[in-house]
Amino acid sequence: MLNTHSLKTVVKSLINTQTSLLNNTDCYRYAGIGSRKAPEDTLSIVTALAGFLCSNKFVLCSGGAIGTDLAFENGCDAILSTRKEIYKTKTVTFEALDLTKELLGNEHWNNCDEPARKLHARNIQLILGLDLKIPVKFVICWTDQINRGGTRTSMLIAEKHNIPVFNLYDQETLMEAKELLKNQ
Repeated sequence: MLNTHSLKTVVKSLINTQTSLLNNTDCYRYAGIGSRKAPEDTLSIVTALAGFLCSNKFVLCSGGAIGTDLAFENGCDAILSTRKEIYKTKTVTFEALDLTKELLGNEHWNNCDEPARKLHARNIQLILGLDLKIPVKFVICWTDQINRGGTRTSMLIAEKHNIPVFNLYDQETLMEAKELLKNQ
């Protein structure tokens, strides 16, 4: 999805809205996801960004995988470990599997084994919620392989639902994240 706003603009706008409209128990949800092979310097930024978002009452939605997912989780845990939703394949519903098949297409679906199908469906639930009715406000990810894998599935479903996606692999987006952290 082509973002019309910067990461900094979206986050600051949601922080301001949250501060003025929501009570102390309400939070916005965002997806923090990505490659298992992200560079260490990027993982440090991801961890700091997740801590910043958690301290501003955002709830992390992630898959718990090593690499980028775990860096997001570590940043959240450093502030408040209960402000996260970690999605596992054991919670995948038939509805999520059906939506995954529709999104991926028959050819790709037929090339996936059952565990891979469940991982893709888990990624859809991560973006749309367990019941597929409560989408995240935005996605922050790091991937250099936008044409394959679970992060791609999450990006596709986000795009289909007009949810902004910010890939920290893009140097401009990475610089925005650094600027957001510097000005906190």
